[in-house]
Amino acid sequence: SVCNTPHLYNLTARMRPSVSSATVGREGIYATDESNLTWWQPEDGDEDPKITINLSGEFKISSARVYFREIGLDYDNGVRPQPVPYVLKVFGKGQWITVVDNTSPQKEMMIDFRQFETVECTAVSLELPRGKDLPYAVGVVDLSVFGKHITDI
Repeated sequence: SVCNTPHLYNLTARMRPSVSSATVGREGIYATDESNLTWWQPEDGDEDPKITINLSGEFKISSARVYFREIGLDYDNGVRPQPVPYVLKVFGKGQWITVVDNTSPQKEMMIDFRQFETVECTAVSLELPRGKDLPYAVGVVDLSVFGKHITDI
């Protein structure tokens, strides 16, 4: 298993991301602060919500975990969790490459861990496409990308 192995590190922990927008009090740093009590939340009118993290060098990554926050759930009135569409991209060799395309999710996953082929990159980006309208707002409690420095053996 890749998760929690001693040779892979959370490369996005406490990194300062850039975001397409943020609701007041829900800035991008809250997606990487390692707290389950905070989250990044894009503004309601953001048509292309995105969080991008420039890593501090070139890394080999092979897995990621996205922890979503669903704001406005109301079980009594039928507003229940639904699958959240997203795309995870990495920037390597001068271009953005999709490593996880979850634009048509079939299963609701508040915490989604994905493994993928090892890729070298210097940045990661999480996009929340608006193709599927959810009856509530979506935030990101944590975006963790796991890997190691390119020079590590």
